[in-house]
Amino acid sequence: MTIRAWLTGWEMECCGTPFRVGDEVAWPLIDLDDKGLAFVRERLGDDAGAPITHSAVFHGRRGVDVPKTPAHVTGIHAVLHRFELIAAREVRPIPHSGRLVWLHDSDDRADLGLGEDEQFAAYLVDLDLHDQQP
Repeated sequence: MTIRAWLTGWEMECCGTPFRVGDEVAWPLIDLDDKGLAFVRERLGDDAGAPITHSAVFHGRRGVDVPKTPAHVTGIHAVLHRFELIAAREVRPIPHSGRLVWLHDSDDRADLGLGEDEQFAAYLVDLDLHDQQP
C-alpha cells in the first residue's frame, strides 16, 4: 500500500530526522481528516490535495500517542506557497498558489527556485507501507 503524507516544515525542523528517497522510516502517521484535507486543498488546489491521505506528526501531544508506522520513502516533494502581506509582519498563504518541487532528500532545499513572495511550507512524502495500515 502506498500513501502520500503531508509533513509540515516546522515539524521536520524541530523533531524530524533527515530522510531521502530509498530510506526506511518509522513515522507517526494520522489520517488526514476533512479539516486537514481542506487546509491542503486551499494551498495546492483540489488536484494536488486529493491524493494526500495522511499527515506525519512528530511534535506535540498528537505525535506522542500515535504509533510509528514503518515505511519505505519512494518520493519527496517540497511544497512552496506564495504569501501576501496582510499587516505589518503578518502574512498569509495565497489560496491555490502552492507548487511542488521534486527532491531527492529532505536536506536538498538549497536550489528550490523560490520566487520573491514564496516560502517553503512542507514536504509531501510518498511512502510504501509494506502492506500495513497506518
